[in-house]
Amino acid sequence: MSLLQIYSPRVRILLVIAFLAIFVFSFMRSFPNGSLVKTMWFIAFPIVMTLMVILIVRQTWKDFPEGAGATSERTISVHAPSESVIPEVKRAVEQCGWHLTEADPSKGHFKCKIGRNLRAFNGHIFTIDVKRLSDSESSINVRCETYRQIVDYGSNNMRIDQFNKALNALLH
Repeated sequence: MSLLQIYSPRVRILLVIAFLAIFVFSFMRSFPNGSLVKTMWFIAFPIVMTLMVILIVRQTWKDFPEGAGATSERTISVHAPSESVIPEVKRAVEQCGWHLTEADPSKGHFKCKIGRNLRAFNGHIFTIDVKRLSDSESSINVRCETYRQIVDYGSNNMRIDQFNKALNALLH
């Protein structure tokens, strides 16, 4: 196990920045003001720092588990049979403007991909499962996940609310 595998990604970046800053500033004290070496280091330092951060982030991205991210889940009860709810779920997804990637109406399973924005840098994955509870009641399990992002800044719940409003408008 290497030293970089012990620390979290944020700690890795901070360690590299601290190490480089200490090295550069101690090195710069030995040169007089206005020297060519000092000028070159002030140009090279931000470039080297940027490259180091990019390398660490790339390695961290590879270590990040596939599909891990912030998740919100909600179950919605509907007083309607699942046969009439499933087409409305599909229409609600289309109304929200989301890209339907998987649809199995016979099982009541839908999966959507929502594009990138400032709150979800890699987009959302939206999963909907419709289950029949009785002849006149259905249950809709809605799950929204930000792909490979730990914090969702409230966007998962916002997407679930958006879907819920569109579905309620279609069902009533």
